[in-house]
Amino acid sequence: MILQGLLKPLKNMDIERAPLRTPLDTKGTHATPVHRMGIQLRPIQFISETASGIMASDDGKLPCPFCFGERCGKARCTSCGMQTSGKVLKEKWGIRAEQVRFHRDGHWFQNPTLYPAAFSSPSGYIVFQNQDALLNCEGIEVGDRSNVSGGKTISSLAGFITANLQPLGEVIEKEPLGPEGYVYAIINPSFNGWIKVGCASDYDTRLKNYQTGDPHRAYEKIHHRYFSDRVHAEALAHNELKKLTSKWNGEWFYLRENQVISVIDSIP
Repeated sequence: MILQGLLKPLKNMDIERAPLRTPLDTKGTHATPVHRMGIQLRPIQFISETASGIMASDDGKLPCPFCFGERCGKARCTSCGMQTSGKVLKEKWGIRAEQVRFHRDGHWFQNPTLYPAAFSSPSGYIVFQNQDALLNCEGIEVGDRSNVSGGKTISSLAGFITANLQPLGEVIEKEPLGPEGYVYAIINPSFNGWIKVGCASDYDTRLKNYQTGDPHRAYEKIHHRYFSDRVHAEALAHNELKKLTSKWNGEWFYLRENQVISVIDSIP
């Protein structure tokens, strides 16, 4: 009788029957009391949260993990052309593996059925030549699926290959007209071994802006120094850094932290 009384106000509303769900269904959608009664109101859009904290609508469409622009889900992103598919990444990145598994967070993967096999994330991949290589990989626990230990991602594993240095996008912002400012160095565990060296009038604001594009908020500043002409100092730093490594891409350099800090401090 109480339930009938509650349903009377809904008599004239546009409702449809929905299958009963558990408090946490297989898609990770949190059930509400309305769902437990088996009723779904059309105006309500249920959302779920991934391990990275990115919210998805009930149709499962998450933002593109490569540019965090369009909510394309598993479809090809019209903004950057990427797609959350191991098969697509195998072709785009030239991954030498029979089977490529993909996970947007890089925390766990379905076990391979073909070898050589690769696990991939938006920032890169790691290849296992055979099953023994996977089973003996330090940092991976293999069971019903393969999990990266300690809540880390595959970018923390030895042998990880960085294929995409900027899945979190570049920050474009208006700078003051004055030339003074800072040359800074920042890192992100998604880009293991790589360091970004840039310039800004306010390095703290620049770092915060980068964090807004990273669902893990994992950017970390390792060094900064003030210059009367930040752009000129940045150019000098980049030239010196390129002498130390052949692995660089734009403002990203594959170097040790102490090497980068030493170069920034040596700029006159």
